[in-house]
Amino acid sequence: MRFLPPALRLLALFAICGVASLASVSSASGAATLGLMFTGSDGPTESVEEWKVIGKSGAGYFRTPVAPDHSANGADWSYYDRVFGRAAENGVRILPILAGRLNGGTGVPSSTEKAAWSEWAKQAVRRYGYNGVFWSTNPGIPAMPVNAWELWNEPNNASFGSITATAFGEFLAWAGPAVQGASESWGGQKTGVLFGGLLSWSGGTNYQTYLKNAYNVPGAAAGITGIAFHPYTVEIANNQEKINVTKNAIVGARNFINTLSGGSNKSLWNTEFGWPSRGEFAVTEEAQANMLQQTIGWMKAEANTLNLRSAIWYNVRDSDFAGGWQYKCGLRDEVGNFRPAWFAFQQEAGAARWPVPRVAFQGGTTGTAWVYSKTGGAVNTLLGMAVGTSPSIGQYAGSYEVAIQANTGTLWTWTPSGGGKNTGLAMEAGTSPSITPLEGGRIAFHGSNGHLWTYDSRTGASVDTGWTMLAGTNPSITVLAELYWRKPARYAIAWQGPGGGLEFTHGDGAKTDSGWGMMTATSPAIAAQNSGVPEFAMHFQANTGQMYIYEPGGTVATTGLGMKLKTNPGMASLPGGRYTAPFQANSGNLWLYTPGGTVASTGLGMQPESSPAVVGFGDAPLFTRSLITFIANTGKLWTYEGGGAVTDTGLAAKAATSPAVSPG
Repeated sequence: MRFLPPALRLLALFAICGVASLASVSSASGAATLGLMFTGSDGPTESVEEWKVIGKSGAGYFRTPVAPDHSANGADWSYYDRVFGRAAENGVRILPILAGRLNGGTGVPSSTEKAAWSEWAKQAVRRYGYNGVFWSTNPGIPAMPVNAWELWNEPNNASFGSITATAFGEFLAWAGPAVQGASESWGGQKTGVLFGGLLSWSGGTNYQTYLKNAYNVPGAAAGITGIAFHPYTVEIANNQEKINVTKNAIVGARNFINTLSGGSNKSLWNTEFGWPSRGEFAVTEEAQANMLQQTIGWMKAEANTLNLRSAIWYNVRDSDFAGGWQYKCGLRDEVGNFRPAWFAFQQEAGAARWPVPRVAFQGGTTGTAWVYSKTGGAVNTLLGMAVGTSPSIGQYAGSYEVAIQANTGTLWTWTPSGGGKNTGLAMEAGTSPSITPLEGGRIAFHGSNGHLWTYDSRTGASVDTGWTMLAGTNPSITVLAELYWRKPARYAIAWQGPGGGLEFTHGDGAKTDSGWGMMTATSPAIAAQNSGVPEFAMHFQANTGQMYIYEPGGTVATTGLGMKLKTNPGMASLPGGRYTAPFQANSGNLWLYTPGGTVASTGLGMQPESSPAVVGFGDAPLFTRSLITFIANTGKLWTYEGGGAVTDTGLAAKAATSPAVSPG
């Protein structure tokens, strides 16, 4: 959302070593509600699954554009009905940015559009504000009426078109009363009306002149109740300076607003701030989390003094491999991995930690599918599994889903809320399904006719791809990072073909034979990558007995590491990019492999004919980068965290099966 010309990149680093004095700021009451948003160009999401995840963040606000073009200029609000409804169902209140012209032009609405644009804005208020039609006609949805409306976004940012301060003040003078009047007449109470977020770049104060000139236009000040502010400090080299300058900018904004006529009565809203953890201006993921905690913690502590009403992190997840820093500030990456900053945000919001690593396995004495987590203990799903098969598990709709071959020979799924479901789809005997570990709901499996099949838990649709698999082997599936919360998802699937070679597809309807031979009775692993090119990577046990890497259009190489016969590598993408791949070495011990990083034996013995699984974060502390689960040579389920912590769960697992792990 941010692209700034050099003229705006002002390094006015005042009071870098400390925070500016709070002595002159307003003492009006305020409480900073934490919030999130997508990049403005991505707009809101309609995805049910994505909203369930956002609801787990603890965010009170979700800031998103509400524009004429997505509502047919007020004739069709169905798109926004889905956005507002799904947010409310997950305990999140929308903070709308009313922006855009009825004719699709640039800049603020002209005087000739005043009546029509005002009516459109009033419709939005009457629909989603206090006593809103949407809430009264949808009693099954918890009412979360809008309590503040932001008018436009960064009007002082030349990258979004030239809007003069005078023109913006004139817009506020009629748009503000239109919104407020609709709230009072329809909703029976006043609402927040905000001067659209003002950009402050690296502590610069140019926004103050713009604010003053717009604010002093007759009627503008009376039309708003607060001022939104965007203090960005991404260009500053030192991380502590970034934090200090952000704080100073917020204090400076409060002090300056107080100098305006009636300004001390106006609330201050921080509706965007953040730092990227990839690409240009990147900080490390650990630094991003620490900076978030320090800054939000300070905002919460000073909220009453500053009359600060919001602290909205920009943004919830990355959305563009090739784009600039503004697309890489996410608490999650494009693949869906949860960065440490996600958990830091949850802590500041007072939300329960979610997700946690969930391990699925076949119980050693029961033969049923079990799910284990450190926080929740072990849960028996009571679903009997086919002999010699293993479960798969994936994050799904703010929870998780397990897929198994039941002892009936058909594909079953299980969720904590819905229990077991028989898809009725027959599987080849002795094979195991694979479910997408992140953004679950899509399952790949070896059908009873010998073909690769897929099943969509959301729709119940199944597809026979017609591609033959080698008998007794399993596929591996991953979702690709491509804004799939807004577009139809694309998936990549890897399997061993009938000729013994590695084959794969990546959502384009075509199959590729890699030309690389695999060890008999083994199956590959696949994971999406957060780097964009290649989109995914695969590990497999080659017919030489060594673990190989295959990246389409990239690396095809042996790791030189020998694997135990009849075992497969595990694999998971990591939020920092790339992936990790644990495996059972030919020594029978668990080994770790991360390209360009760890290659080491843990010294932990594994059960024969059993393979490890891995997820890209741990239980605790905040920065644990992975958790591996495996069946030890004792027959018990164990976990190994990236920092070296080892846990014997004491839970017996079936011999010659493998566990699975995912967020959930």
